[in-house]
Amino acid sequence: MEESENICAEDWISEGDALNNNEQYEEAGEAYNMAIACDPDNATAWYNKGNTLLSLDRYEEALTAFDRAIALASEFASAWYNKGYVLGKLQRYEEALAASCQAIAIEPRKISAWQYKGYVLEELHRYEEALEAYDQEIAIDSDSSSAWYGKGNILDRLGRYEEALVAYTHALDLDPDYAAAWYNKGCTLEKQQLYEEALASYDEAIRCDHGDASVWTSRGYALEELGRYEEACAAHTRAILLDPNNASAWYGKGNALSEMEQCGEALAAYTRALEIDPEDASAWYNKGCAFDELHRYDEALGAYTRVLEIDPEDASAWYNKGCALDELQRYDEAVQAYSQSLEHNQDDTSAWDSLGVALLNLEQYEEAVGAFDLALELDPALAPVWYQKGCALDELHRYEEAVNAYCRSLELSSSDTDSWLHLGMALYNLERYDEVIDACDLSLALDPDDAPVWNIRGDALMCLEWYEEALLSYNRVLAIDPDHAHAWYNKGVALNKLRQCSCCH
Repeated sequence: MEESENICAEDWISEGDALNNNEQYEEAGEAYNMAIACDPDNATAWYNKGNTLLSLDRYEEALTAFDRAIALASEFASAWYNKGYVLGKLQRYEEALAASCQAIAIEPRKISAWQYKGYVLEELHRYEEALEAYDQEIAIDSDSSSAWYGKGNILDRLGRYEEALVAYTHALDLDPDYAAAWYNKGCTLEKQQLYEEALASYDEAIRCDHGDASVWTSRGYALEELGRYEEACAAHTRAILLDPNNASAWYGKGNALSEMEQCGEALAAYTRALEIDPEDASAWYNKGCAFDELHRYDEALGAYTRVLEIDPEDASAWYNKGCALDELQRYDEAVQAYSQSLEHNQDDTSAWDSLGVALLNLEQYEEAVGAFDLALELDPALAPVWYQKGCALDELHRYEEAVNAYCRSLELSSSDTDSWLHLGMALYNLERYDEVIDACDLSLALDPDDAPVWNIRGDALMCLEWYEEALLSYNRVLAIDPDHAHAWYNKGVALNKLRQCSCCH
């Protein structure tokens, strides 16, 4: 009777194997069930049933089947290995590791178990141990391209990029059509900013498998880094055709379109990326930047606020939020946003500068000077900050210090006509009229049609009682700006003074 049961079971196992080979997994499972009905203690039937359930992604049932096979044959290395594989699919990595180790203990030269052990250790972020596992696999079979590939992945994780490239190259020497190795080699090259070489690797990956959306996406990012934005956009579009729900491709397409100043289309791409992944802070941030470019500051503000809901410590988002609030003339809130940005990055000169400008707009001049000083401590070569500091000092009637600030600005940027104008005004307030005229003349050499400069020049000449030259200056103002009331008035004063002088003579 027992012999006939075994024959019955073996027949059903053979039937199941044939069905399994034809990918008729449901029917194969039924055949293995019949084998188990004939012989419930047949470890092979349970093992093969587990494999079929694994093919059907029915992991919990597969695990039960492998456990039963192991209970019947504790030295069944393949059952231990497959149990580990299923546990990995269920993300139960510690248990998967224990099962892989048991398979290796039974069969120390089982390459697949060493390889899976390496994978599980990688998932557990135990990279040095994972590296040892792949090295053990290579020691058993140095021609295993997958072992060299796995080793490359771990070395990349460890930041040992040169060694990772050696490992990937070895894998590709063994298997030139290994698409994943080409792809990961490209990713490692990109981390080293070797974008042309990365692009070549991605192209090889596409040659091996032109239907992988991830490769097209990465190709797009490499092209962006090379400034080839139209090609980058095309690569991301290809990725989207392959996988319309690829958020990274939509995001990359948005970046490429932004670089091409197609901000409306970029917005549409970022919006689609965020429909797929609403928690992508980078996409919200870049969407905000696109709104900024379109001068849609209220919407930009909403995007940056969303970034900060996801990551409250994002200094750049706080800064950009401040800029949007500035544009909306909500200066009190802008000050708060810049202050938050500086809490997370105290070395951001742009944030100190923008904070100073917002305080200047709020007429908080002492505080503005303090912010500009902190920016200049970090980088004394910022001409615009010296200029803005000068403006704040002017408002405080600290004209000597303002003159020094404008002079520092002009040392760094001698063609800045605003600094020349404000230098002239500060000198005027100090009654240093000859120097005012010198400053104005230097400014007018840069821009002969600057009406405010001609006007302050005329005022200085009036103070020096050089009325004819003052009149010429006011005439230049009025030729440029016929509605300049101050110039009309002072022209009248100059003419009157000239008449008085004429009468005296």
